[in-house]
Amino acid sequence: MGTGARGEPRPPLDATIAALNYAGVPILAVDVPSGFDCDTGLAARHTIRATHTATFVANKIGFTTAGAANYTGQVHVLDIGAPRKLIDEVLAEAR
Repeated sequence: MGTGARGEPRPPLDATIAALNYAGVPILAVDVPSGFDCDTGLAARHTIRATHTATFVANKIGFTTAGAANYTGQVHVLDIGAPRKLIDEVLAEAR
C-alpha cells in the first residue's frame, strides 16, 4: 500500500493480507509491510507479517518500535542513490 497509507486496509486488500499471512509462505515486503505505519510503528488489524522487508535509503522510524519486527521480519536497507548528506540532514531533523 505504500509509506503514505494510513488506517485499516479496506476490502479487498484486508482479505488479501489475511490470506497471505495465513498461507505460511515467506513474504517479502517492499519498503514497508502493507498495513504498517512506518512513522508510528502501529499496525492495523490487517497487516502483512513479512519475513523480510527491503526498505529504501534508511531504516524507518516505526521499524524501531517494540513489536515492529513481528511485521517487518529482517529489514534490509537498500541504497537508491540518495546523497548521504541529504540522508544525514533528514535523519537529524527527525531526531
